[in-house]
Amino acid sequence: MASRVSQMASHVSQVASHVSQVASHVSQVARFVILFVLLQFFLAPATSYPQPGTAVEVYKIYYQNAQDLEEAVKAVLSGNGSVTIVRNANAIVVRDYRYNLKLVKDIIARLDTQPKSINIEVKFVEESELRMAGIAINWRATREGWNIGTIPASKGGANINLNASVSSLKTERRQFLRILENRHGKIFVGESVPFSNYYYNYGVNHGYLSQNTTFKNAGTSFSVTAKTVPGKKIKVILEPEVSYYDRNLRSFSVKNASTEVVTDNPGMAVIASSAGDTESFGSKFLMGVENGEKKTRFVIILSVRSE
Repeated sequence: MASRVSQMASHVSQVASHVSQVASHVSQVARFVILFVLLQFFLAPATSYPQPGTAVEVYKIYYQNAQDLEEAVKAVLSGNGSVTIVRNANAIVVRDYRYNLKLVKDIIARLDTQPKSINIEVKFVEESELRMAGIAINWRATREGWNIGTIPASKGGANINLNASVSSLKTERRQFLRILENRHGKIFVGESVPFSNYYYNYGVNHGYLSQNTTFKNAGTSFSVTAKTVPGKKIKVILEPEVSYYDRNLRSFSVKNASTEVVTDNPGMAVIASSAGDTESFGSKFLMGVENGEKKTRFVIILSVRSE
């Protein structure tokens, strides 16, 4: 009996030793797993994990185009910031730290301001009328056959005599536009103008039209945008448009023939085709103004001011 008890005790001792070895092995495995997880955490890129302290803000843009403000917003974000433009709501969604969100709010407040109204009076006159009135023009040539000119103010900055001289000009016709800054207006130049074949070939050669386009009854106009710029100036951008009938009334913008002029505020600018170049785009474009026999080229006088 005593011998059997001794054998049982020896067996229990062996089992206990085996359990101890297993427990030790499990402990080593657990420590290895924990160490592996910690190494993965510390070695992983910081951007793989959400950064503490970030938040999301939605900024509604009231006056400007939200997409136009995107680059300015990105300039004040941290490396962990992101921006999304919601076009149909004209809004900007920003995720970043609170400090950066405050910067975003400040810069949007400075940029999203109510645009000013720009008044533009348009007169179509012969260049000879300007000469007879003694109005001097400082001309500069631009691409696609345009001449852009400015009319200097009278000595001392007084525009009274100049305005009177311009008002007395014999005009072919005139138009009045009132547009908001960076919004589009239209100056109508000609309807059913000559040179339909010229405009068709120009549109095809410059990729604006396909060769199978039915092209008739061409009309011409300028798409106009304007904005105030530092120094009490106004920048006016003019982009020619050609309309035509291809079952329906259609049009294309001649972007490569766009031009711009900067005037005083208030101020005047003059647009004409290149002198002596009757084959340029500008010359063909302004021939739509003609009504009867003319002695000199037509020019367009823009009188601009902001409110």
